[in-house]
Amino acid sequence: MNGQMTAVATRGAEYPDPFIPSPDQLKGTACIVCGADDAPEGQRIPVHHQDSPAVWACAEEATEACTLTGRPWWQTEPCPRWCQGTHNAYDQPADRQHFSKWESATPLSLQELDSYRIGDEYKHSAQFAIVYLQQPFRESAPKVRLTLPGNVNGFEFTVEEALSIAYALSFAVDLSAPTSMAT
Repeated sequence: MNGQMTAVATRGAEYPDPFIPSPDQLKGTACIVCGADDAPEGQRIPVHHQDSPAVWACAEEATEACTLTGRPWWQTEPCPRWCQGTHNAYDQPADRQHFSKWESATPLSLQELDSYRIGDEYKHSAQFAIVYLQQPFRESAPKVRLTLPGNVNGFEFTVEEALSIAYALSFAVDLSAPTSMAT
């Protein structure tokens, strides 16, 4: 389905084709899954549909509507191109975020080793700086995230802030180069 829906199933007798929504379903006066028109307002879950913004599903049908539309009921827009797309209808509000498929992990040679114990044996490994994108589902732009050892929350940057930091880091690297290598 690739985040796009071309048809939604309906079970109404007067619309026997299970892949064509009825006019009532597209107008938002009937559930997009079961065709019921008597669900109370609090039991109507909005469902994305390319032909109508008014489409909804009964609360008990919302999970099936997610399968039909290709995204969870709470997700009103397609995922950004960089999102790993691991969303589902049962995600809690705090979990309704886009995370990038891509991340960069750089070992930090100047940091103390990360030490941990497995049974009677101690293990050691390098600590890493990890960079990735994250965007809560109601936000309009991603944040660039940088997590470092010992900082559970890490840092969040706008794209513009990340570009400014990248420029400053690049400038510092250029300054540190021997004179014959500097540009």
